[in-house]
Amino acid sequence: MTDVPLVRLYRRWLRWYPAEFREAYGPAMADTFGERLGDARDRGGRAEVAALVIRELWSVMATALGRRLEQVATDVRYAFRSLRKNPGFTTVAVLTLALGIGANTSIFSVVNGVLLRPLQYEDPDRLVEIFEVEPREAWQFPFSPPNFFSLREQAMTLENVAAYQDASVTLTGDGDPERLTALAVSSSFFDVLGVSLLRGRAFSLEEEIAGSEPVVIISHGIWQRRFGRDASIIGKTIILDDVPRTIVGVVPVGFKFGTSTPAVWLPSEFSTRDVELRGRHFLRVLGRLQRGYELEAAEQELDAMAAHLAEAYPETNADWGMGISPFRSEMVRDARTPLLVLLGAVGLVLLIACANVANLSLARAETRRREVAVRAAIGAGRTRLLKQFLTEGIVLALLGGIAGLALAYVGLEVLLASVGSQLPRVTEVGIDRQVLVFTLVIALLAGILVGMVPASQGVRVDLLSGLKEGGLKGFVRLGRQRLRGSLVVAEVALSLMLVIGAGLLLKSFWRLIQVDVGFAQERVLTGRVSLPTSKYESPVQRAEFFADLVAGAERLPGIESAAAVEIIPLGGWHATRLPPPDQPDAEPIRIERRNITPGYFRAMGVPLRAGRPIEESDRADAPRVIVVNETFAHRMFPGGEVAGRHIVWDGPTGVEDIEIVGVVGDIKAFGLAQDAVPTMYIPNAQSQPAESMVLVLRTAGDPVGFAPAMRQAVWSLDPNLPVYAVATMEQIVGDSVAPERTWLLLLAIFAAVALLLASAGIYGVLSYTVSQRTQELGIRIAMGAKRKDVLTLVVRQGMTLALIGVALGIAGAFALSRVLSRLLYDVSTTDPATLAAVIALIVAVALAACYFPARRAASVDPMEALRYE
Repeated sequence: MTDVPLVRLYRRWLRWYPAEFREAYGPAMADTFGERLGDARDRGGRAEVAALVIRELWSVMATALGRRLEQVATDVRYAFRSLRKNPGFTTVAVLTLALGIGANTSIFSVVNGVLLRPLQYEDPDRLVEIFEVEPREAWQFPFSPPNFFSLREQAMTLENVAAYQDASVTLTGDGDPERLTALAVSSSFFDVLGVSLLRGRAFSLEEEIAGSEPVVIISHGIWQRRFGRDASIIGKTIILDDVPRTIVGVVPVGFKFGTSTPAVWLPSEFSTRDVELRGRHFLRVLGRLQRGYELEAAEQELDAMAAHLAEAYPETNADWGMGISPFRSEMVRDARTPLLVLLGAVGLVLLIACANVANLSLARAETRRREVAVRAAIGAGRTRLLKQFLTEGIVLALLGGIAGLALAYVGLEVLLASVGSQLPRVTEVGIDRQVLVFTLVIALLAGILVGMVPASQGVRVDLLSGLKEGGLKGFVRLGRQRLRGSLVVAEVALSLMLVIGAGLLLKSFWRLIQVDVGFAQERVLTGRVSLPTSKYESPVQRAEFFADLVAGAERLPGIESAAAVEIIPLGGWHATRLPPPDQPDAEPIRIERRNITPGYFRAMGVPLRAGRPIEESDRADAPRVIVVNETFAHRMFPGGEVAGRHIVWDGPTGVEDIEIVGVVGDIKAFGLAQDAVPTMYIPNAQSQPAESMVLVLRTAGDPVGFAPAMRQAVWSLDPNLPVYAVATMEQIVGDSVAPERTWLLLLAIFAAVALLLASAGIYGVLSYTVSQRTQELGIRIAMGAKRKDVLTLVVRQGMTLALIGVALGIAGAFALSRVLSRLLYDVSTTDPATLAAVIALIVAVALAACYFPARRAASVDPMEALRYE
């Protein structure tokens, strides 16, 4: 006796088989299963039945899967044979898809490495960046040391916190002095990251105090390069800034922090002054959330802590807040929008490529209608034909994916060579398993898109006309013609969106580089020199060194003027706050301050607007003076004379009455797109003399050739001091706009590719239409139509499609304006001139693509056309 429900279930299992097999053998197999099921129940009861069901299920699934795989293999072999018969179509289609897929793979590799891949630390999602929030302008600020200590002691939602700050040191010993990148970190830094050192130990809490034994942790690269991977490296010394430091640890190979790997790690040696001044903000803070706490809980605790500190220390903490953000978000913040825009751009390129190949496939499907009709006549159903078209599309896309992957390897190398220095986590970018999966997925999706379009038309078989030798060749089916036209419209619309984006970025970049930087950047060479405090302890020593250095540099042949400045334009910030004069209760204004030596404005070519510049007479024992820029003058003394006025400043050397002796022009100190900020220039000898300054040389010729002379000027005073960050001002200004230039270049390349594909699509559709309408056009000419009329007819058909695409593309570009607005400078996302220029370009390209098929149509010989089939 059989179990009827199980037999019904078995019939459902048989649906795994192909339909033709199921219809032929399904009933017999079900009857046989029913008989065996009854025997099994008679022999062993439920256990025997369960074993039989499991065996049958496995047999059915394995057999069905094998049959389906055989069918797929047959379809793939047939697809390859079909594609080999038309090598021209196959080559063009594969290369077109390779272009789109390769571009997507390259950009996704960068997006994956920079934005998506988890940080290479323990439990990286719990790492957070913590910052103080300036009360007046809501800017993110580093922590002051006392506020950091309060955070470290009181935070309950944070498992641990660590402070760090960028630094650099001079390595001396064997060979020439070498400037190394460094990171000064608190004792818990490596614990917060969850990193175990390869050798040795991390810093102790006692080593954070200034005056403790000088120690250092070195990178794996320094250990390998300078010490030959000496196994007994721990305990040896290395001389940094003339201070012998004991090596206490070596970081693991491949360890990275931020955008690069520091060469050495130093303990954050907090002085008594650091511990007492809550108003000095220079520490960046990294934290790790406690397990079980979310970011919102930490935010609430930080708000409460900031309020408590504001109440306890109103002089320095009033209205200051604290903020928190995922560490990865802070690392990639500036790169996120441009990378996502590029990813969207290459996605549009892939869609255009798919539309182009789909159009080619439609044209090819017209030539295969007899083949399809024969297959339908011998029993192939629509589902079977649909599978075959989809298989051919997927095979094409997979071939394009393989070729695109090869292009992506090359493209990624070029991409990283051009933008690598501007990207965080660039060393983690590469073609890995995730990228390969992404490439496979988009290739399959592209294959479905490419195969679905001709499949939707090719399976609509008219056996009578399809089996006729000349069937359908006298005209183009209206449905297929409309579909090809729709694909061309989509190509034009998508390419227009990309070209508009590139055009807006181009205009934005042009306006950016035309900005007046406020100084003469030509023929200016700069190089930074840092003095070790162990050797140059007193302010007088540091001031005298830089004064002697400038004097020696001015005596060099070919040097027109020389000076030194604490921070070069576009090189960083150093701010203080001053209340407006005669308004002690007014809101203090943020003021940038720069230590300079006499001759700085002459060397930089900054114009003097009023009064006098800093002079040699402005020595340490002379009355305190400053020079201010025009923005300072307008903000602090609106509408009045400034030279000769006085301000009161509680600066590094205490409260001082300072005279303003001159006013100079504004300069773009923080970026060409940023407005000038109030700035005061202080004689280096009269302030706390800087430990590190940039030597500025205005040369008579090419400044690059004076780099050796600059180094000799420094080494003549101290042979152990390296000159680093040597660059011309033109290079510095150029580097400041390098990200904008790079994003523009990449988007312009993708827009050009999209425009080329769209024009090829228009040309292909019109060429095919002309070939299909040869007989009709010949009849028109034979009946008296002028060649100009035929030319106009074909051009009008193509331009109608192009103009519809233009209209849709403009609407799409407006929809994306919010994304583009973040990347533009002084240009509206609806800039009329750019829109008009792009539309004119698209129309001109479309007109050129229409003209050549139209000219061929106008040259049709009526006698030949009337014999055409």
